Amino acid sequence: MAQNRDLFWEEDPQEPTPLTGFNHLLAIGIDAYEHCTPLKNAVNDASSLAQVLSVDYGFPQENIVLVTNEEATEYRIFSEFRNLIKRVGPEDNVLIFFCGHGHYDEDFKQGYWIPVDARLGAIGDYIPNSEISTTIRAIPSRHTFMIADACFSGSLFGENRSAFARTDLSAYHRKVGSIPSRWGLASGRNEVVADGIPGENSPFTQNLLYFLKTKHEAPFAVSELVQYVKTATANNSEQTPIGSPLRNVGDRGGELVFYPKGVTKTEPTVAPPPKPVVDIPPVMPAHAQPVFQAGKEKTSSSDNPFLQWMKDHFRALLMIAVSTFFFGMWSEVLYWIVPATCLGLMASEVIFRLKGRGKIIFTAIVVILVGADFIWYEWEALTEGGKMAEDAIGSVGSRMKNHELIWFSLGLAGFASFLYFFFTEQGRAEVR
Repeated sequence: MAQNRDLFWEEDPQEPTPLTGFNHLLAIGIDAYEHCTPLKNAVNDASSLAQVLSVDYGFPQENIVLVTNEEATEYRIFSEFRNLIKRVGPEDNVLIFFCGHGHYDEDFKQGYWIPVDARLGAIGDYIPNSEISTTIRAIPSRHTFMIADACFSGSLFGENRSAFARTDLSAYHRKVGSIPSRWGLASGRNEVVADGIPGENSPFTQNLLYFLKTKHEAPFAVSELVQYVKTATANNSEQTPIGSPLRNVGDRGGELVFYPKGVTKTEPTVAPPPKPVVDIPPVMPAHAQPVFQAGKEKTSSSDNPFLQWMKDHFRALLMIAVSTFFFGMWSEVLYWIVPATCLGLMASEVIFRLKGRGKIIFTAIVVILVGADFIWYEWEALTEGGKMAEDAIGSVGSRMKNHELIWFSLGLAGFASFLYFFFTEQGRAEVR
């Protein structure tokens, strides 16, 4: 866990005992887009920031999550958002950094982050600012600081607000460090921003890293970093960064305070072990159904990985039960073939991270093999030793009389419904 705490300072008998917390970083960088123009420096920007925060500001490796290129799908990003919500405590601090393509939709007046696998022009594949705001609101941290180096990233911001008057900087740090905050910093307003010279950092990230690498003599508040990066970037490029507290996500007027390594004397030498993180598939993004319920208390089921998985996949599981029951009325052998096939498909998707055409091809192969085995088994039963026409017709007539074709039809409908939910439960099939 974090060696450095942004709420630590030397004890002052006239000041209350400071609250302590640990630092978390989620850094996302995407160069190798599948359908959009590739970038050159996004991964380097995210990696450089993670390195600086780890080396100079005590962000521990176990609390740093770096998601780059093919890993940075919409599914993975929401999964990491969910993990932050589960592992971050009320005294902890969170920094989220996104570096990649952005988009602004004039119709909805909203900006978006573009994941690595998003189709060009497919708004449904993008991550809207409304969902990012919902995520920030749901993270139960003391301080959350979101940095976005992407085109149109400034559309996340509302009106700027002024901070506390700074008469005594140390007193100011103590005051704002103990009050919850939700700040953001974007590389530009509603505008296109530069990627920079290949092999270097973007103009925005250059100034961000410069401030972090040179500001080692004393603690500093997030507003100081924001002001420097805004001014330096605007003076040396054609873009105009924007930074301020974020609106309607739980900001209370405080600020994250960065403490360089070696500055504080009350810094603990041994941090408690991190909370366990379970890779639970996230629910659908907000444009399909709500991801997070801000302000809603967590129930005991949310702490149980199995129950949470059941909750996230209840529709597919219901269709497995329905198709198994009705298929079983047709043929007893399907009582175990159908659930084994369906659960095998769901498990394979997780194990092999199947998506798009690969997911469709794999599913088709499994369904064809199982279907062929079933037809072979039933064909022998229907023909009863080879009297194909007469015996098959008689057997089918008998089955119709016993309503078994009805069971088969209902079972087939249930299985088809399972396949539908299998391709939509955790996002669209993304056929390309």
